[in-house]
Amino acid sequence: MSRLALRWMPRLGTPRAGNCLPLLGSMVGGAVGSRIFYCLVWAQKRLRKACSKFRRYPTTVNLIAFKRSRTDFRRIERCSRTSWKSFVSNITSSISNRELWHKVKKAFGTPTSNRISALCVNGQTTTSSLKGIANTIASTLANTSNSKNYNREFINHKMKPDKKKLNFNSRSDYSYNCNFTFQEFQDCLSKVHKSSPDPDNISYIMLLHLTESQTNLLYLFNRIWNEQCFPSSCQEAIIIPIPKPGKDATNPSNCRPIVLTSCLCKILEKMINRKLMHFLETKNLLSAFQSGFRKGRSTLDNILALETDIRLAFMQRKHLVAIILTLRRRTTVPGEKLASQGFIIYLCWIPSRVVIPGNEQADNAAKSTTFSINGTVPIGDLKKHIKLLLYTKWQDQWNVEAGNKLHADKPTVETWPPLKNRKPDIVLTRLRVGHARFTQRHLLLGEPVPVCSQRNCTMSVHHILSECSN
Repeated sequence: MSRLALRWMPRLGTPRAGNCLPLLGSMVGGAVGSRIFYCLVWAQKRLRKACSKFRRYPTTVNLIAFKRSRTDFRRIERCSRTSWKSFVSNITSSISNRELWHKVKKAFGTPTSNRISALCVNGQTTTSSLKGIANTIASTLANTSNSKNYNREFINHKMKPDKKKLNFNSRSDYSYNCNFTFQEFQDCLSKVHKSSPDPDNISYIMLLHLTESQTNLLYLFNRIWNEQCFPSSCQEAIIIPIPKPGKDATNPSNCRPIVLTSCLCKILEKMINRKLMHFLETKNLLSAFQSGFRKGRSTLDNILALETDIRLAFMQRKHLVAIILTLRRRTTVPGEKLASQGFIIYLCWIPSRVVIPGNEQADNAAKSTTFSINGTVPIGDLKKHIKLLLYTKWQDQWNVEAGNKLHADKPTVETWPPLKNRKPDIVLTRLRVGHARFTQRHLLLGEPVPVCSQRNCTMSVHHILSECSN
């Protein structure tokens, strides 16, 4: 496949180094027709050339070419003006200094290079050659992802399940043990995105345009699945280190590794993952509170569920205990103890950035990429902050008036939350309005305060709904 692709498929050349000119936007392509002029200077040169040719040879063909060039130049100039206004309008006081300088360099066409010239380890310059830089980055990533970084207790606990040999032929009647079908292969292939290939240079575009060869690929995948022998070529990957913005580029720990794996291997992974997820979902083997790595769900669902419980606790005057657990071992003993005592636990599984063993160390390195800048507070955050301060001040004043009858009915200053069902919402609204009119009408009519005949106390909404038996 690679040999045929190199022979018959055209390949893009290496871009020429130099100052890159700013692009004008997507409207330019439709303005110039078949040829796309990315810069206003090029269109101006084309117009001058057509004008000079028409002056020397005033023919009908040259006149039409001159008018066409003038029309294209005007359209590109109009698009350039619109694009520049849109580009400048994004430069506000709320953007960071890094984004500002990036936009300035982009406007002037200054190229930004991420090339790593030399690396320093422990304050000493190790090497500046390409091979030495690659070996240094590889050793740094290997040490970061090494299991030796864990404590001894966790390593001993990890070695026990790793020594057990998995038996894939235990139950052959399960659906996930069956061979892959052509429909599954087509479904997974139709949902892929453009991605860079690994050293075999086989991309998703090539797989999408195959005809009879797709059947051969399906046969290869089924053979790998049945024989349980994964190709060694698919276990290799290309790691592209990209320096993190705002960090020291000479430190190998400040490189973000971008892994390029085989597209064929990723197709097989998608097919296997689809089989397993279908089995887990249909058999209800996943917890109802697990939202990560599930279709149609997100880890934000756990946060929204916690927020809903907090709001219900405020409305029902109950207490809510929120416990944040950091599970450092592969055990659910703390979770089982809390669940046995009646606690509802929302487990939020945050996916790691690097899909290799020991990725917790990589996550800790990724957290160190944040940096603080001296910038203004965005208008949206400032508005929310002022609104929160006002609500807090009103709530403090309202809590002081504990003797107020309305305080017992509505202890918070926020509005009543709307219910999803309209009928209970109407009943509660009429109940609030009716009882408030019954208990407060004496203030408008100048009548004496209504008193309960059984308990000989002042009528209030709290007394009618909670204390009075009638």
